[in-house]
Amino acid sequence: MNNSTIDSTFYAQSGYDYVNIKNTVFEDINIKSTFPLIEGINLKLEYILNKTSNIFHGNYCGYTISNTTFKNITLKNSIPAISDSAFSYFIITNTEFRDLSLLGSLFYEDSSYKLTNIKLSNINTNSNALLNFIYKDVFINNLESENISCYGDDGDSSFLSFDSGEEKRKLTINNLNAKNMKLNGSLIKIKGQSSEVIIENSVITNITSYGSLINYSSIKNKVILSNLEFTNNINNNKLDCGGIKLSHDINLKISDSIFNDNYSKSDGGVLCISNITNIELDLTSNTFIKNSAINGGAIYIGERYLNNKDAMNSVTIKGNQFLKNSAENFGGAIYSDYDLLHFLDISESEVTLNKAGIMGGGMFISNISQNETNSIKNMAFTNNTVNSYINDYSSKPSYIKLNSTITNKNITSGKHLPLTFVLYDEFDNIIEDITKYYSSITLRVVLEEENSTMDDYARNIKLDYNLIGNIGSFSKGICELNKFVIYATPNNYKLKVIIDNYNEDIQLKFDDIEIVVNDCWDNQIKMYDSKDILYCVDPICRDDCPVPNAAVCIAGYNEKINNIESNICQCLPGLKGDHCNIKIFVDYSNLFSTYSDYLGCSLNFILRHTGIVLFLLIFYIINTINYELGNPYIIENNKGYLYTSSSLDDISIFNTEEATKSKNRENKKHKNIDKDSEYYLPMNIKGYLKKVKGKGSNEAISIKNEKEIKKIKRINSLFFEMIFVYTSLIVFICIITTLIYKTTYNVNMKDNLNIVQGSNGHWFYKCELENYDLFINLAEIIIMGVILIEGSKLNYYENIFKCTRYVTASIIICILLGPLINVISYSLLQNQRYLRVFFDTLTNIICYFLVFIIFSWDKIYYVFKKEANDPSKYFILKVHIPCRKHNSTCCGCGLSIQRQEFLQLIRKSIDFYRIYSSFFEIIDRKLIFVNVGSKISLLDQKVENF
Repeated sequence: MNNSTIDSTFYAQSGYDYVNIKNTVFEDINIKSTFPLIEGINLKLEYILNKTSNIFHGNYCGYTISNTTFKNITLKNSIPAISDSAFSYFIITNTEFRDLSLLGSLFYEDSSYKLTNIKLSNINTNSNALLNFIYKDVFINNLESENISCYGDDGDSSFLSFDSGEEKRKLTINNLNAKNMKLNGSLIKIKGQSSEVIIENSVITNITSYGSLINYSSIKNKVILSNLEFTNNINNNKLDCGGIKLSHDINLKISDSIFNDNYSKSDGGVLCISNITNIELDLTSNTFIKNSAINGGAIYIGERYLNNKDAMNSVTIKGNQFLKNSAENFGGAIYSDYDLLHFLDISESEVTLNKAGIMGGGMFISNISQNETNSIKNMAFTNNTVNSYINDYSSKPSYIKLNSTITNKNITSGKHLPLTFVLYDEFDNIIEDITKYYSSITLRVVLEEENSTMDDYARNIKLDYNLIGNIGSFSKGICELNKFVIYATPNNYKLKVIIDNYNEDIQLKFDDIEIVVNDCWDNQIKMYDSKDILYCVDPICRDDCPVPNAAVCIAGYNEKINNIESNICQCLPGLKGDHCNIKIFVDYSNLFSTYSDYLGCSLNFILRHTGIVLFLLIFYIINTINYELGNPYIIENNKGYLYTSSSLDDISIFNTEEATKSKNRENKKHKNIDKDSEYYLPMNIKGYLKKVKGKGSNEAISIKNEKEIKKIKRINSLFFEMIFVYTSLIVFICIITTLIYKTTYNVNMKDNLNIVQGSNGHWFYKCELENYDLFINLAEIIIMGVILIEGSKLNYYENIFKCTRYVTASIIICILLGPLINVISYSLLQNQRYLRVFFDTLTNIICYFLVFIIFSWDKIYYVFKKEANDPSKYFILKVHIPCRKHNSTCCGCGLSIQRQEFLQLIRKSIDFYRIYSSFFEIIDRKLIFVNVGSKISLLDQKVENF
């Protein structure tokens, strides 16, 4: 066709025509008029077009295009390349568009489209959008696009544009494969009042755009992205954030998708959400790897739109992986500036090896509530960094704490008052601020009189104080005012903190600091500055005065003069000499139970505890033997009188058949003997053992009842057990002293660590064994408790020695005045050495003296009464009803036997005790062990003579 063609090749207006073009070539078509090549209503075409231009024109048409290729088309006007039909319906399948150079789009915007199995390649356009759809639902299935260039106006030249208009419209894209494209706008741009967009099973890769690749700017957006592979895409527009951008009312669900190696010159390497009115965000089972941006390497959530505190918001981040994403400033993986953020579910997600340049290697959330901070900690954060420092999550500065403990709020003017403040984020992390981003934040301390009524202007005019070093900044989250000095007239003040150079709110989590500026202390010198404000200084002494470690400098004058020559260098308590380097030790000359070196300490430790344990074991043996050989008695109460049975048959040593027969023989033999005569001779154990040569009779063992054999064996076992325990204790104590000497003594002596100063200033040697001494004292108290419990049971026994009562009384005294006192003095008097030694010694002497009196008073008393040989004074044979004459229940008066017989029975009982408790005897200069057989034979011999 030549240039003179001014009309259409085919024109149909009826709307019911069918045109079949086969084996036809349209060449060299260059239409300059407004008439299309083919024009018709409801026209159906089957064709392959080559080197052509605008094909279809006509409104309200229905088009079905399939198995078609459009290629090598150059269009120099802005009309749509394929059709400019409005209000029509297109079904296009199995069609390819390639090698096109256009100034406009492919189709007119105001029609309905259903595209299936479409291929677009090697297309250049200057249009606002290559595919432009408005006001209609659009369905696209299996769309491949490659090497598309949209070079229209910056930020407004997109591959696909969808405008829903005033009504809700839906765009559905399935199996989109877009790659190797350069766009001056977005890949997909969504506009309108209310849009629903579904993109599934799609791949978007190697796209470079000047703006977000998928831009949802509708007022209300419902978006579903599923099984999407979004990789190696770049947004070069610094003013348009994200690879995928949404705003306003957002309902977004992304699942089972991969976002790798995407980059944004603005915020949000993958996802950017801004100007939020409502947000419902659901991210489930997605992967975000190596994405980068200015803030929010993977996800950026901006501020809410206007001040809508009633906005709906919920965020679910479940089962996602954020790996190796990076942000130039904040939030290596995730950034949020949305102050109403609410997490419905944030679990099973991993945030690993992400990094940020300033804060929040893994996540940065500027505004968040306490409940949400706890939710975020449920995510798995691992090795997220800021400049190689671990910083998993953070927020902007939230609050400041005072990290100084002011023990004394009473100070003098001119006194240093060091203060330390710590800056925290919403997660209670100290804001390390490695890059010094917040270094401009200034903390200033001001002084205000308590109950002051002056306004700021008047206070600035009338300054009766001067503050030095009261301004500081934060370094690694800490502001230290180490040189803070207050010059003020004596009064009550408050220190207030003011934050400068920061526009956000930072909470001060401490009260105003109340201080009292007093007049100068006794040893301070009053000075006055240029404003005639009083301040106090400490006196200065000569350089060789060891202040403050060993001496104190005493002021020579009270006011205005601080002169080295007039001030006095005075040694601290416990030191003396010209340079206060000679220690004054505790004077032990009046005490004997002490030590000044490790040898004395170890000897004291060994001898004291082996001695105490020895007499405790003796007490235990005494009580145990009496417990084994004694008999419990029953106390009855009848008409107000206390009495027991007067029978002797229940005493074990007299209840055998042989003992009863012997008793009758003895009574008959001695029936004419005077009752006061002494005819009982104690048994000669040595003689008997010498006679049998220390060997017991097996026959004797066989005839003795089993009960007595068990008693003998228990007592024998007790004896050897106590020997073993005592020997083990000695070995244990010796091992402890040796090990301490080997491990700590030499080191401590080298550094003088054992020489410590008491509370009175005097020095003393502190032994390492004192710590072990405490535990052994506690063990001794436990042993005493065991003996006391056993002794309390013997209060209701007969056929026992009275000394068991003394053992119980002695144990009570020992608990109160023995090791318990040592434990108390160790806890309360550690640094008062002289008082501790004196206290321990005095109470222990009283304890041992009382024990001596308890065990010896009756012997001395009965010697004076000439009753020392009366065994009834030391032995309780039988408890009976109280005797009015002797005021006793064990004197024998209440028994139906004569006095002499009563005494004989006691002596015989004592012999039985001797037999049971005999373990070794020296016979013919040989140490003979008294075995069980020997004791049984002795018992039988004793019974026969009874």
